[in-house]
Amino acid sequence: MSNADHLQNAYKFRKLIVDNPERKMNLLLQMADSYLKARSYTNATLVLRTVLKLEPLNVQAMLRLAKSTLGEKKYQTAIKLFETITELVPELEEGFLGLWAAHKAAKEYDKAIKPLDLLLQRNPGNEKFLLKLIKTCESSGAKTEKISYLRQLVAVDSKRYIERSYELAELLVEAGDVSTSLKYLGLYLNENENDSRALLAAAKGAAKIKKWESCAEYATKIIEKTSFSPEGMYILGVCRIEQSRFDEAILLLEQLVEKCPEPVQYRLALARASFNAGELSTAKTEYSRCLARHPEREDIVLRLAEISWKLGERENASRLYERTLQYNPAMALALFRLAYIKFDKGLYPSAISLFRRLLVVKPDNYKANLYLGRSLRLTGSFDKAVDYLVRSLHLLPGQARAEFELGLIYKYLRKDHLAKEHFNNAIKNDEGGAVGKDASYELYHLENRKEQFEQTQSLPLAVNGFNSPEIFMGSDRRDNLHNAQNYSQKSIGNNSQSKVKWLKLT
Repeated sequence: MSNADHLQNAYKFRKLIVDNPERKMNLLLQMADSYLKARSYTNATLVLRTVLKLEPLNVQAMLRLAKSTLGEKKYQTAIKLFETITELVPELEEGFLGLWAAHKAAKEYDKAIKPLDLLLQRNPGNEKFLLKLIKTCESSGAKTEKISYLRQLVAVDSKRYIERSYELAELLVEAGDVSTSLKYLGLYLNENENDSRALLAAAKGAAKIKKWESCAEYATKIIEKTSFSPEGMYILGVCRIEQSRFDEAILLLEQLVEKCPEPVQYRLALARASFNAGELSTAKTEYSRCLARHPEREDIVLRLAEISWKLGERENASRLYERTLQYNPAMALALFRLAYIKFDKGLYPSAISLFRRLLVVKPDNYKANLYLGRSLRLTGSFDKAVDYLVRSLHLLPGQARAEFELGLIYKYLRKDHLAKEHFNNAIKNDEGGAVGKDASYELYHLENRKEQFEQTQSLPLAVNGFNSPEIFMGSDRRDNLHNAQNYSQKSIGNNSQSKVKWLKLT
């Protein structure tokens, strides 16, 4: 029926009211309904106000008046009327639906969710309410609430709302719940197994949570379903790298790079596979090509520095680590490796500065504390060296190198009991190793030095203040030495007497 037809009906009700005064209230409400259907909200409002003057608490009149006010776009007035109705008659469904419509018309989407949610709590699984709530959440941007209502809707009938499963999976990925997302993608793929879009989303999701077997399965299906899928090949190549199947990864990614040489991530994946497979020359070539196109990428520079480090090209590695630190001054790995190169070259002040920078970034790095302590010992800062070496031992107990370094410091400071303790700890922690052998050597000389010192202190001093060499001989050797001295004195006396006789004769 047209608006004109509804208006004609309203005029008919007016005549009926005159002829049937006992039915006035009912006929007035029907007249108001005709005006509402004809969208003649002003006339409807006049009729309904007449009803409310006669019966102030007529809920049906209040409900129609709220709808008429909403039609006139007096949203706040309509909201107040609907709120009053829901308070007077909480079980009236139309009141909550009207309140939802009024808030929605006023673009108060967050407030519109509440009345519908109350209805849903009374009617769990009601599809009509769920669909309205989902749409309202889309308008308000309430993704968390939308996920909740979508899950309830899919639970009602997963096959009928199969498209909603895919929508829900996408929202869950955005919310960071990738594992649950894969569950709904699985539901969707059960009905749409050839949908490459869903397969790709599932492969990416499995990769995010590091389910490499599932990821490889989805990626393989993508490749099988399409004649050529660069993204599928790339994801499968990454899976093979993570599964340590480097030969398969290299073969696959080489084919991909040959057909699609432009995307840098494909070439980076090939370089990574070659690096992990130990093919450093190939990896260096691929990373260099990527760096030529993206000289600002610090991750590529760092990887090239690592390759130079592994190849023993320390000068090139040093230059690349310095370049990495220009991009990212707090790169811990670059700081440590560059500091170690300086330490290895004997450039201790530079090494100390870099190790200090590393400790600002990672104060609990035991290696940085250890090497800073070693550098300080070699430059003569023993007190500071002890602090860092002790801290390194606190972070990782049982380090033979730290114990050995502390032993060297205390040996130099003549604190032999402490030096002996640390050397013994080093031997215990690295028995048969290089550090343990060095500690044994130092401990041997330390004990010899102590024994010699004790022997020297136990003998009386000679007239000139120095003990004679006989302190290192046994008693028999001392007697022999005394006899030899007497013999030599007698010989000197005899020789002098012979010399006097000879002079007299001459």
